Amino acid sequence: WGLVALWNALESGDMKRAAEIHAPIAKMVSYQTTLDSYVAVEKYLLVKQGVFTNTRQRGPVSFILDNSVTDVIDAAYVELEKLVKS
Repeated sequence: WGLVALWNALESGDMKRAAEIHAPIAKMVSYQTTLDSYVAVEKYLLVKQGVFTNTRQRGPVSFILDNSVTDVIDAAYVELEKLVKS
């Protein structure tokens, strides 16, 4: 839903809105620098959306989400939700 909103803003030529939507997405993506971090972050986001019921990953893994990362992701998620709903 976030990427769809970004795409729609780009398609309509609304670069200001596209930049606003891009900012929280970029914050979340910035933590996805390896395959393990990508899986951890995306699974965390899918649990937040009710798609998955847990964030468990098969080991071994080289990246485990901690509270400092989830705090940033949660803030970016809330920011993105507000932007998309506006």
